[in-house]
Amino acid sequence: DEDRVDSVAAGLLKIDPTDVSAFQARRRIAAAREDWTELATIYRARANVVTDVDEKATLLFELGRVCLRRLGDLTRAQEALEEVLDQDPKHPGALDALADLAYRREDWAKARALYGVLSPEASSLGRSVVLYRAGVLDEMHGDAQAAERSYRAAVEDNPAHLQALEALARLALYRGEVTHAISALSSV
Repeated sequence: DEDRVDSVAAGLLKIDPTDVSAFQARRRIAAAREDWTELATIYRARANVVTDVDEKATLLFELGRVCLRRLGDLTRAQEALEEVLDQDPKHPGALDALADLAYRREDWAKARALYGVLSPEASSLGRSVVLYRAGVLDEMHGDAQAAERSYRAAVEDNPAHLQALEALARLALYRGEVTHAISALSSV
């Protein structure tokens, strides 16, 4: 009887908010019911009471993922993911999610800073996407050389990356290097 288990687990958590088995039972039931709001509440409550830095970072990361993917609450997701970085400044999942979120929200300065520390290999988006985005952000900030390096790396990783090839052609044209531009455009 899941309703009874959930009720008992909720009661246990009122008495002892650190009870692991009660947390796990409530988390499992909320996920099975696809009650994402409740699941987010459960993660937040657990993150507020644990003292272990790694566990807290994991809980906050899961909270951020639920808010981002299931609830579409970008603000709450960003807050949770930033809290993860407070616990673990190099958390690859949080860096990846926050960088993507900043890029999609067109917060260019934040996106550039996050993509600057995110390893392209650690991204769920794929190495070539991260490299391309880093190039776009560098180009926006007037660093054509860094942008070109990123675009070239994106093309090395994915020779069919059309946007990166177009960007290389554009940069070559800006410099007046017509033959390089033609080469990049012929690859497109």
